[in-house]
Amino acid sequence: MTAALTPTWHAEHTPDKPAIVLGSTGETVQLYNNRSLVFFGEQAFYDDDGLRTDAPDDIVAALGSKNILIMRNHGAVIVADSIERATAQAVLLETAARIHVLSKSIGGRPFDDHPRLIERAAPHRANLCLVWDAHLRRLRRSDPDLFA
Repeated sequence: MTAALTPTWHAEHTPDKPAIVLGSTGETVQLYNNRSLVFFGEQAFYDDDGLRTDAPDDIVAALGSKNILIMRNHGAVIVADSIERATAQAVLLETAARIHVLSKSIGGRPFDDHPRLIERAAPHRANLCLVWDAHLRRLRRSDPDLFA
């Protein structure tokens, strides 16, 4: 399931502040809240030294079979089978990264990596379409002229 081998995949790059801050620590999103379950076991880390940001072969190799790549001091890349799914994951990743950074800053502890968490992750991933739909409804209400 790598991006290089599957041309129908879509990628979303999110240079949002929480993912950049998280990436500067060399960590991926840990289990500090229920939103982070979407990313459980699906993240890789790319140690961008500032010189290799545009090295696609290195980036794809770092991503491997995962669908989230946290890049040191750069943000995140999300790979999914649709633009809707990639966007929903980007929105949730921003929230999960923010909660991770804030929780860790006050001494918070993430959930332990427990095998049952894998079971709980699947429904959260299955509900990503609901995240897209909810944000689309909100956008239609807040800015109807976009859809005129």
